[in-house]
Amino acid sequence: MNTNQTSINYGLIGGMAAIALTLLYYLMNVRGFITYGAWFSYLALGATMVMAGLAIRKYQDGFIEFKEGLKVTFLVWVIGTLLTTFFMYILYNFIDPGLVDVQKEVTMDLMEKFTANMDEETLDQINKTMEEQGFGLDVKKSLLAYGFGLIFPGFIIALIVSLVIRRKNPELEV
Repeated sequence: MNTNQTSINYGLIGGMAAIALTLLYYLMNVRGFITYGAWFSYLALGATMVMAGLAIRKYQDGFIEFKEGLKVTFLVWVIGTLLTTFFMYILYNFIDPGLVDVQKEVTMDLMEKFTANMDEETLDQINKTMEEQGFGLDVKKSLLAYGFGLIFPGFIIALIVSLVIRRKNPELEV
């Protein structure tokens, strides 16, 4: 069993599952999708990371080193999040361009709650920064989100999963 091919397969499965769950949540509750939608992707990808690591461990007679587990699980995350990032870009820019307005509304509602006790100067600076950055997902924002998501939470989740699934082969220890 090729570990790279296993990671690719599970990454594709995880990415498609994350897209399906995200799309389902989007159809059920658009405002909730903007606020909590990423968690569904994380759950789907986390589950497929575990499944990929356990598949390799099973193939290797119940053993997988931490380093190999990390490679497998992180590659699943890399592929899965690439698919979901591409989907989100398509969703925001082609399927539902009006989603940007909902995102702005939800963000403004959240900002009102969190900034209720701030002074006017700080609020003006926050509003100015938000307007400069804009809303929605263009290519640059999508790539930045993807890159940041590889590190947090991706690499962190891969580390945890790899620690949990690792099993050293006692016959190989010296």
